[in-house]
Amino acid sequence: MRGQLSEAELEVDSEKASYKQRLEVLQQQEELIEDEQEQEQKEEDARRARREASERTKREEEARVAESLLPDSEVCLCAFWLREGLANEHSMVAML
Repeated sequence: MRGQLSEAELEVDSEKASYKQRLEVLQQQEELIEDEQEQEQKEEDARRARREASERTKREEEARVAESLLPDSEVCLCAFWLREGLANEHSMVAML
């Protein structure tokens, strides 16, 4: 964008403004809207990444707790199922 513009700076006296001036104002407003949308998308992406990381951490902690409650033979069996793709963390917790 060509420098920061406030909305007040974008206002043009519509009776005195040429079509070129009006077009420039509309283009500047469009750039402001696009910049705002990009910023909102970045913020949403960051929130999503934090939420996913938090959920992943929670699942990992649940798996560690579940593993600590199992006898060694069952831990080995669960590790095998996970490694072979026969189960996932959710199904392992549900089995307990």
